Amino acid sequence: MRSLSSIVVCLIILFQPSVSKAEEIVLSYAQWKPIFYIDDAGEVVGIYKEILDAVFVEGLGMTVSYDELPWSRAQKKLNPVRLI
Repeated sequence: MRSLSSIVVCLIILFQPSVSKAEEIVLSYAQWKPIFYIDDAGEVVGIYKEILDAVFVEGLGMTVSYDELPWSRAQKKLNPVRLI
């Protein structure tokens, strides 16, 4: 259920006008193999990272940064004003 809500949140954010005009986006994640995790080389990897990079980097030409946070802290970090 958590993964479905994550996808829904990403889609909602993606279709906000302010995101489509942005050049850089910071996405928060919690480590959860094979979804998101840090490999032996210290790189963020995983299934969702591949999907998000395909959408934001390849599809929209944006720069993406990944910020590891617990899920509850990532939700608190959202600023509703910035999403509109």
